[in-house]
Amino acid sequence: VHDRSVARVSHAPHAVAHALLGAAAASTDAAVGSWLAAGSFRDGTRVAGRNAERTTNMLGENAAALGPVIDEVIAELSGLRADLTDPDALRARLARVVEASRTVRCPTADFEPCPSLVVALEASCRTGAALVVRFRDGTFETAPAAVPTTASTEEPR
Repeated sequence: VHDRSVARVSHAPHAVAHALLGAAAASTDAAVGSWLAAGSFRDGTRVAGRNAERTTNMLGENAAALGPVIDEVIAELSGLRADLTDPDALRARLARVVEASRTVRCPTADFEPCPSLVVALEASCRTGAALVVRFRDGTFETAPAAVPTTASTEEPR
């Protein structure tokens, strides 16, 4: 769950940023595009083109989880590409993403104070429950993690 989640919210954005910057750099009109680039291009490529060795290690070490996530991104882009010629479908697609973004960007969880990271890990191991642990205002807090209920063939890590 951790590897897939990190692939989706950290590693895939790096891969997409590199792909977008790579496509722009390979364009025959890259110079013109650089003068027209707005904040969305800057924000969307911020993590690209910096430290290739670090990014290589990050993406490569989680390749098994990242590959399927990149396939999901490609499928989303393909659907978006198809919807460009149908304003109603495009509007509906974008509206679904806006609605779903609330869950991704503002997840709700009942965090409770925890005396230490060790106590949180011991509780997770003892109960077998996945926990989200955060450190806020000098205090560790834990909340139950929403883990898919489908059976997995992966070995626990």
